[in-house]
Amino acid sequence: MLAAAGDPRVAPVLERVTLTRLAFLERLYADLGSEPAAARRQARLAYALYVGTIDLRRAAPGVAEADVAPMVEALVRAAGRA
Repeated sequence: MLAAAGDPRVAPVLERVTLTRLAFLERLYADLGSEPAAARRQARLAYALYVGTIDLRRAAPGVAEADVAPMVEALVRAAGRA
């Protein structure tokens, strides 16, 4: 869907879905005790990792799950310090 983000029929749907997902993640981080600004940063980082991982797997199918897991762990730790 991201590949079609420039399509005027896709763009508003993609934006709405993305904003909904970010708001959900932000609420989760806030519920876990993060301050609002930190919850927002953590949500964006988590979502960027999610989208980036999907693109990475599509662009380089040989990337094993074992290679992705350490990246996820590092970013989750970084988000916790943000």
